[in-house]
Amino acid sequence: MKIKKPSLAMLSDRALLALAAKKAFKFVDRRQWYHDRTQSVAFMARLNFHVAQLSREIEYGTYQPSPKIVFPAPKRIESRDGKDSFTYRPLCRQAFCDEVIEVALLSLLANHFEPLWGDPEIDQFPSLWSLGNRLHLVKSKQNRAFSVGNARIYRDWGDDYARFVKDTESAFNKVLTGLSRDDQVVLICTDLKSFYPTIERHRLAKTLKRHTKPDLRPLIDQMFGAYDVQVSAGCEGSEGQLSSTGLPQGPAHSGFWANVYLSDFDKWIMSQLPTLLRQNGVSCHLHFYARYVDDMRLVFRCKGGQSKQLVQDTKSKLSRFLKSIGLGLSEGKTSDIVQDATGSLLTTGQVAERMQSITKRAYFPLPPENLKELAREVRLLFHAETNVNVRSISDEDGPKLLDNPGVRTDSRRRFAANKWFRIASDLDRMSVSWSDEKKVFAQELVRVWHEDPGQTQLLQRALELGLQPRDIRKVIVRLEKLKENPESFGYYAFVLSYLLDVLVSSRLTLKEWPMLQLAKEVFRRKWRHPILANKAQHYLLRTTRPMVRWEIEDQDQDNAWLLRNRIEGRLVQSEILSEVEEVGIICALPSSSRLLLKSLWGCAKKRTQVKQDNKRNYLYE
Repeated sequence: MKIKKPSLAMLSDRALLALAAKKAFKFVDRRQWYHDRTQSVAFMARLNFHVAQLSREIEYGTYQPSPKIVFPAPKRIESRDGKDSFTYRPLCRQAFCDEVIEVALLSLLANHFEPLWGDPEIDQFPSLWSLGNRLHLVKSKQNRAFSVGNARIYRDWGDDYARFVKDTESAFNKVLTGLSRDDQVVLICTDLKSFYPTIERHRLAKTLKRHTKPDLRPLIDQMFGAYDVQVSAGCEGSEGQLSSTGLPQGPAHSGFWANVYLSDFDKWIMSQLPTLLRQNGVSCHLHFYARYVDDMRLVFRCKGGQSKQLVQDTKSKLSRFLKSIGLGLSEGKTSDIVQDATGSLLTTGQVAERMQSITKRAYFPLPPENLKELAREVRLLFHAETNVNVRSISDEDGPKLLDNPGVRTDSRRRFAANKWFRIASDLDRMSVSWSDEKKVFAQELVRVWHEDPGQTQLLQRALELGLQPRDIRKVIVRLEKLKENPESFGYYAFVLSYLLDVLVSSRLTLKEWPMLQLAKEVFRRKWRHPILANKAQHYLLRTTRPMVRWEIEDQDQDNAWLLRNRIEGRLVQSEILSEVEEVGIICALPSSSRLLLKSLWGCAKKRTQVKQDNKRNYLYE
């Protein structure tokens, strides 16, 4: 099936932009709690107007990407010599209109790349090798295509990650069970170092332009050219790097562009790497290759005694090719497993299988008894230990199982917490008594969060399930300690931003928490963290109290859609605005906004009416 190359007219099509806005809104609403909800809600509330505006900007060449905000997100806590070391990774938030345009471009280019990477549902190696950030394709007869009308962008990560782990195990064990005495099986596990920040955007733009018409290429150069970057405290140094190179981590489209960037690398591994190794004197055969975003697995069969050279040459060849595209291997995350015919079988500790089984069982409605049984299984998965060890199948000497965790601990815990919460919600709807179990599991979630405060989803689920006062005090004390330490302040800002956003965007209420004081403290102490300031402002606007001037100054002026919405409601109720609110609406709205003109016209009309009434009363007297 021949696919048309995208053109500027196709990208500026209003129907495409409206559907792209639908996809982008669903993505940021579910996966990017840190996005500016004022922008996305305002865009969707006046969808026709904003889509028409974007379409004209694209058509006339006046579109300019907005500045991107980079802020620190928790990565891991490492204990060294009894002292905790807090590490971060840079996350990026961009304007919602930029999300819409890039999702529209993704929609036009999806069918040029995605079907070539195999079907994650039915294909096997060598027809399938990419399993991370795969798009959600709709099947029609024999064809698979990206649906523009569907609100989904990506497939469920849990199924594809479990497939990545299980296929590695299956390929390794299949080769192992068929080995001759003189052969060995080698599993190489490696990772790309600082993958997203080191992607060369000009090279990615060159790849994309090969699949588009000439009139669209200048816009692609603009979208992937130099970025205007605003950095938060704790991300100093990321500004200069992201402005010239690297993909922002967080936006909806970045995962797909990353796969496009590595598509030539994947083809090189499949077609040329085994030949190059044999030219170096290594007798080997590539039985399996899979990549999940920047995580790679390769399974070889080689002659005995050549495994060490195979590993060294493979790492050397991979590093050389990656260097040519600006990337590199992470030496600290590169490992290998070598076994002969009498060696151990590889197993994932059944974590991946249990995740898949739970997902399938939870898909259909279940009676209370089965739901409770499923909840117990999910709870066991949450507390599963996945340390690497070797264990015998029986007491007798025989084959052994090499336990390889595969699924990261934080991913497993997030998966289990979300599934358990959904099961508890289903039981509540059935009026089944489940309060004691919810309190116990909430305590367990808080205990795990206390060890790793970056796991904000665990804290949210604990709050939704219900916490006891003593558990609330533990959380508050932990937050205070994070705030006092300059090295861990990024964790405090991240968690507090998350809690403030949850209070604004969900039904969760934290009446026992001093959230109002914490939100005010953000502005009083003038913390230079745009995400925290944005979420604190939204929360304060939700308290429906009188506005004060310091809440609408400087960096907080452009993120006040809730204020605009409130003011618009007051205009409908024929109320005269205060001077502070007039200043707020003038500062908060761009000059091209219809609402600004409507608001200013409404203010002028009401003041004119007041003056006429006063004059009439004066003449009457």
